[in-house]
Amino acid sequence: MSHCTNFDFQYSSRRCIIQTFENMGLIWRDDTVVYYNSGLEKMLGINGHDSAPAIVANKDGFNYFMIDKGNHYELSIEKHNMSVEEEEISKKMANEFKHEYVKTTVEKFKKKLERKGIDCILKDTPKGWEICFGAMYEKSIFVKLNKNKIEEQVSGVKGKSCSSLTGALEDMLSSSDVDLNTRWTEEYYQTEDDELKVYNLE
Repeated sequence: MSHCTNFDFQYSSRRCIIQTFENMGLIWRDDTVVYYNSGLEKMLGINGHDSAPAIVANKDGFNYFMIDKGNHYELSIEKHNMSVEEEEISKKMANEFKHEYVKTTVEKFKKKLERKGIDCILKDTPKGWEICFGAMYEKSIFVKLNKNKIEEQVSGVKGKSCSSLTGALEDMLSSSDVDLNTRWTEEYYQTEDDELKVYNLE
């Protein structure tokens, strides 16, 4: 393994959000939404709300609001006068959307590699997604969603190219404000092969 990184998940790619809606068969639109600045304000019904641009979609009476926070988006799924049961349904829908977003992001990242001339195989496993590449598919990037954390493992890539390789992926799964917690392994300190220069996706 070259390195292992974990960081807080954020919706940071508008293109991936739109693709996720489309993958789920939902029709999206740009809109402006009004939202409360805190859960307490919403619960009490007091003033303190704000407005922001958002990507909006609907499904089975529930509204998806992907609110633009500047450097990332926040997802809210709501329905007028939701019951306790419907609140649980909305949480399940949010988790399903998050899972589909990460999958979409990994697929887009694979296409970035392929546009650089790198042949890849994507494996969708119960634990996460693995992109295998290299002459014998001996190199890999494994991405796992664990609640609100992303865990990323790079194997078989020598030298500092591994950090250049994953930068584009990290940009789609978090904002620049998010701290990356990285543990480097022996492969990171080994001499790079010339072919690895193509892995810079910046």
